[in-house]
Parts: sequence; structure tokens; C-alpha cells
Amino acid sequence: TAIEADEDASTLVSVSLADGSDGTGFVTATSIMSLSGGISGELYADILGSAAPTVNIESNNQQTLPNSSATKVVAANNSLNKGGADFVVPDDATNAQDTINDAIDAMPLSTEVSGSAVSVILNNQVPTMTSNTAPSGTASVSSVNTYIGTSDIIPTMTSNTTPSGVVSASSEFDNARKAWNAMDKTNATYWLTNTTTGWLQYQLTSAYIIVKYTITGDPVGTTRSPKNWTLQGSDDGVNWITLDTQINQTSWTLSEKRTFTFSNLTAYVYYKINVTLNNGGGYVGITEWELFEQVSYDAWRALNHTNTDQYDCWKANATTGYLEYQFTSAKTLVNYAISSINSSDQTLSPTSWTLKGSNNGTDWTTLDTQTDITDWTQAETKVFSFANDTDYLYYKLDITENNGHANYVAVGELSLGQADSFSMTSDSSSLNVNDDIYNGCNIKFTSGTQEGQTGLITDYTGSTKLIKIENFTGDSLPAIDDVFDIMGYTGKIVLMEGNYECDDSIILKSGITLEGQGAGTILKIKDGLNSDIDLIVNSDTTYGNFNCKLSNLSLNGNILNNTSGTQNAVNFDLVKNSNFDKVFIINFRNLGILLDNCSSITVDSCNITNNDTGIKLVNSDYNIINSSISDYNTNNGIYIDADSTNNSVSNSHFSYNEADSGILNYGSNNNFIGNICNNNYKYGISNQAASNNKISTNTCNNNNQHGIYIYNGSNSNDVAGNTCIGNGTTTDNTYSNIILDTNCNYNNIQNNTLRSTASSPKPKYGINISNSTCDKNIVCNNDFIDSNAYGTGSLNNAGTGTITASGNRTTS
Repeated sequence: TAIEADEDASTLVSVSLADGSDGTGFVTATSIMSLSGGISGELYADILGSAAPTVNIESNNQQTLPNSSATKVVAANNSLNKGGADFVVPDDATNAQDTINDAIDAMPLSTEVSGSAVSVILNNQVPTMTSNTAPSGTASVSSVNTYIGTSDIIPTMTSNTTPSGVVSASSEFDNARKAWNAMDKTNATYWLTNTTTGWLQYQLTSAYIIVKYTITGDPVGTTRSPKNWTLQGSDDGVNWITLDTQINQTSWTLSEKRTFTFSNLTAYVYYKINVTLNNGGGYVGITEWELFEQVSYDAWRALNHTNTDQYDCWKANATTGYLEYQFTSAKTLVNYAISSINSSDQTLSPTSWTLKGSNNGTDWTTLDTQTDITDWTQAETKVFSFANDTDYLYYKLDITENNGHANYVAVGELSLGQADSFSMTSDSSSLNVNDDIYNGCNIKFTSGTQEGQTGLITDYTGSTKLIKIENFTGDSLPAIDDVFDIMGYTGKIVLMEGNYECDDSIILKSGITLEGQGAGTILKIKDGLNSDIDLIVNSDTTYGNFNCKLSNLSLNGNILNNTSGTQNAVNFDLVKNSNFDKVFIINFRNLGILLDNCSSITVDSCNITNNDTGIKLVNSDYNIINSSISDYNTNNGIYIDADSTNNSVSNSHFSYNEADSGILNYGSNNNFIGNICNNNYKYGISNQAASNNKISTNTCNNNNQHGIYIYNGSNSNDVAGNTCIGNGTTTDNTYSNIILDTNCNYNNIQNNTLRSTASSPKPKYGINISNSTCDKNIVCNNDFIDSNAYGTGSLNNAGTGTITASGNRTTS
């Protein structure tokens, strides 16, 4: 009758049967389901005091399996009434993480969104080449055509050494007509000697093959323009090779530019124009001097992952030829792409070729043959697939016919790919516009050429809907219009009350919630592990995880029974859009929560105590710490490194931390609002080499040293509305409630409430601008009114240019 009185009852019962057997089950409405034990006889049931979670049981008076699409229930070996659990930790087991990980692995995938392929792009296995040997591998070709560059390789000089290279000359007439004025890209200035001959030299930052130069004559007197000279090159600035000789260059007009070309196959670092005769004036004057290099349409230009213009390509000095790339290790390739040159002239494009593989560069196997590919458009990419199950170190595109050009063949870009790695775009309007949102999700093709094949999404660009896929199971690339589902985990692992003793990590996947029943659900490092462990980690530290959640459970580092090893509660690496809610973290030898390269993580209503550092952010942005407690840690309550920005820490408690600060911040553009940071070993809030932070409405009382410490190049911080009382509790008249120390500029210190104490030790100052390296800070509208005197005074201003506007209130 007690059960029938509440038709919505859903709790665990203990069952006694007339035949003497016992069991457990769930009360769902007026039926007891998922019964373990006897199946007949008179039934007696006791409703137990601690309810277990409900797991979607049908009321059909038979034992049924839970619906596996949403929830898996895990029981510890000491959980009460384990009959309703999907997974149970074995008795006396100290590896409970294995059972929990099994439950996570059993969580099914569900479809997040569907779409179809608009374009398919292979993921090029050739690195972005910057030369024929850099960054790795070796590119080679049958022949190379060359051209003269269109841009002066000398930068726009603003002195003889800036922005790069070194300009020098035999003489300079005065400071208005320096040597570098001949390389400043303007005819308004010029170089002038103080004799009728002279030389002008430029030292490059690296060697170039120069085959063309220009000289712009004197802008004032044509007789000062050079008549006879040589152009010379050198490797060391001492030993010179004459590259070009000019005789009898006469009849100059003012600021006339003349161009000279010559043959040269050697790259030099130094180039010098040596004028041996002018046109009759008293000096030699040159307005501008330009150098142009010979550029090769070399192999690497077709392997640099760009196709920007007609010069960004490999061009052979013949109508046929080969382009070859040697990998650093052998690869099994099954597709490749050729891009035509970025020019309207497509007669240069290949029409017939073979792709070959080799492991010694001598013996070649033909992998693919194409003929009569004539329909090229400008900068068009065509993708080709072939069957191959052999690793090759060398791959060669051997072109046997071009598209009609009389002299050359050219390739804009060659890409070499594997079947298990490619990218594609989709026109599906249902795809999310946020970058990386699908990273770590699975993709499955539901129709088309790759129906049934799957892969892992490793990168997603929302603006272009570009999806990068790794570990693809198909033998070839998908085709346009192939339909796919993006699939992720959206389930919950419910942990019943009990102790889960672990000797290794629980591995959390994207979309999975790990939810306990409160402080009675305890995940604990086993006694005497004494080795490195992160109790909870995310599954993918290469491409990242998202939508992970920890809720309503306790993590215990068991520090009394572990004396060595780096032992952290949670180590999230590359995790986004995830949550901690009502998580209790205690007694870890090292960190409570480590967020490394994470973003959009929310830590809410958590209690993190008696660890080394409660929370640590490393290279992590846009995270929220709210309404949490991080007290009694042996180092800091929260530590934020210099690469962590735009985080919010609010309404939280960081007190009684035993070696350093409540909040220790090195990052910029973070907000610290409404926190309580009292009784810490050093500082309530320490802001070091950190700028543009908001430190507002915090309470920092009774810390051993400073209440709020702004230090070491911290600029443009807003320190406003804070309450700081009685700091400097270890040494009388030494520390201050708020201090700016060493190169801290443009900070805004306003509307703070500062108080001393009735007896020693007292803070030295309410606010201390400690030295002259602190410049142009604003200190105003602060309340120093106090019946208790400071050790020295309310405000010390040793800074430079401090603005102490009216409004600071002190004891009359």
C-alpha cells in the first residue's frame, strides 16, 4: 500500500521471496522491474533509504534491459542494492576506472547532424615546402625554367642598416645625401659622393642570383650621373667577381631610370656598383639603385600548398618532364591531386602522365596512368585515385604530353594523399557555424560511393563548413553528393553512491556526463599507488574533446596513503564547451583541476580543498570559474599562466592557501570579480606581469603579506571596489592592503575600501605606489577612513605622474 500510494514512485527496493531467495529491483509506478532473484512466490519488499538512479525500465512485469541510448548506471563494489546497475565494479577491485571506462566505451553514438559532400579535398602528405629540401623530404625535377623577378629585392631602406641588410659607400657628401638614400624607393632623395668616382654597396641577408639591375641618375645635374662602371658580386665583401661592365652611358636626363641585364648563375651576398667615371660633374650622384633576382620555377614551388599566380608553379624547360618527391619515411598513397597553373594559358598544363612509386629512386612501379586530360581551367584542381597497398619512399609524376604549348609544361601544385585522410565541404544549412564544434566526432557515410564507411573529424571550420577527416575506413575518397551523418556521444554515466578505488585514469569522451549522487559518490586513488596519475582525463589530446561534464561527485587523492608521484584530480588537455558542477576535489598531491589549452569550460559550485594548487589554467581562454571554493591548498587557490586570457573568476572563495596566494595571475584580459581571498600565506590576489585585468569587488583580508599585489610590469589594470582589511599579518608595518611595485603603469585604483587593525601587526599603507618606476597610475575615490591607524600612513605615492584626484577619503 505504501508503494501504491505514490504512483510516481521510482526507487530501489530490497526483495524477499517466499522461496527464500533475495533480490533487488526498481519500483516504477506500481510494478517492480529489473528483478534479480526469484521469479515467483509471495513478494515482500522494503523501500530502501538511499534511492538509486532510474534507468528507463518498462512496466511489463518482466526483466528488461535498460535503453542504452541515454544512460549507463555504474555501481561501486560497496554500493547498496546494485541490481539496477548496468556495470558493477568487482568486489575488492582497486581498478574501478576499468569498469567506468567500459561503461563510457559502451555508450552508443547518436546522429548530431546530416549533410552531403560538395567538394572533396585530399589531405596532402607532402609538407609545405619552402625549398627543395625544407622543411623535410627532397623535391626534384627533370628540368627547370627560370624568369627574372618583378620586385626589387632591396627593401625600402630608412638607414644604412634598417630594415635589413647593410648599405655602404666609398663616400657620402653630407647627411642629407647618404648611401641608403639610393635605396629608399623615392626620387626625392639621392646618394652623392664627394669625388668624381666612387662605389655603392649592398649586403643582403642571404645570397641571391642577380641578373638585372636599374640605376636612376642624378636628380640635380646630369653630368653627375655615372658614365663607366662595373657591377660586382662577392661572398665575403673582399673578393669580387665582375658581373657586368658598362661604358659610355651618356645623355642622361634628370632622374632617368636605365635597366641592365646580364647572365649570372651564382648567388652572392654582396653586390657593388663601382663607378670609374662620371659625365663631367664634380661628384657622382645616384637617385635609386635596384636589384632583381633570377627565379627558378623549381620543384618546391609545386609543393608549397599555394597557387597564387603564374609564377607559383614548377615549369620544365621542355614540353615533358617529371616532378618527384622523396618522403622521410615510406607511405601508402592511394590518391593525388594536380592543380593547373594560375594563368589563362592552359596549354602549359599536362594532358598525359603516369604516377609512379619507388623505394630506391631507380626501380619504379606505375601506380596510375592518365591520358587526354585536356579540359583544364585556370588554377583548377583535379583529384585522382588508384589502388595501392604498398609503402613507397619516392613518388614521381612523369608527364609525357602537355596541352599544346610549344616549349614548356607546368604544374601549379601536386598533392599526394592517403585514403584515410581528407577534407570535404558541405552545403548543409544545419551544420554549426562555430569552429571546432565537431572536433572529435565520428562521421558515417549513409549513402553514395562510401556508404557505411566511417572516420574521425579532427578539424572543423564553421565559416566554410570545411570538415577534416582522419582514420577513414574507405578505400578511396568520397564523391560529391555522398551523404553523411556527424555522430557524437550524448550520454550520461550515472555513478551510484559508493567508493570507486582507482589505480589509473578515467577517460572521458566528448558528449559524456559523469554524474554521481553527491558527496557519497567517491572516486579515490587507491592506497599506496605512489606513481603518476591523472584521475580523470579527456580521451583526445590531439584534436580535442567538447561537451564533457563532471557533476555531483567527489574526487579524493588519498594523500595520506600516497607519498610520491604526480597525482592530479582532473587533467583536461584541449577541451572545449565543458562543465564541472558540484564536484568535490580533496587531498591530491598536486592539482585539483588542470585546464591546459582549454576554452569555454565552466567550473561552478565546486569545492577544491587540501591539494597543492586548487585550479591551474595553462594557455586557456574564455573559461568561467564561479561560486566555487578553493581553500586550504598547500600552494595557490587558483593559478593562471601568462598565456591564459579572457577568463572570468567570480563569486568564489580562495582562502587559507598555505604557501602563496588565493589568486595568482600572470594572464591578461581576465576578470576577477566578487571573490573572497582571505588569510592566505602571501597575498590575497597577486597580479604579476599581467595587464588589462579587472580586479573588482573582491574581499582580501588578513593575508600574511599584501592584500592585492600588482607587480612587475602589470599595466592598465582596473582595481576597483575591493575591500582590503588588516593585511600584513606576519610583520608589523611592512606590507600593504594594495601595492603597485616595479614598472606598473596606467593602473586605475578607485573606490576601494581600506582598513587597518586595532593592534599590531598593522599594514604599512592602505595603498602603496612603491617606487618611481610606476608611472601615471590613477588613485582616487578610495575610502581610508579608519579609527585604527596604519603602520605608516593611508597612502604612499612614490610613483611618477600619479593622478590622485580629489575623492580619496582619509581619517580626519
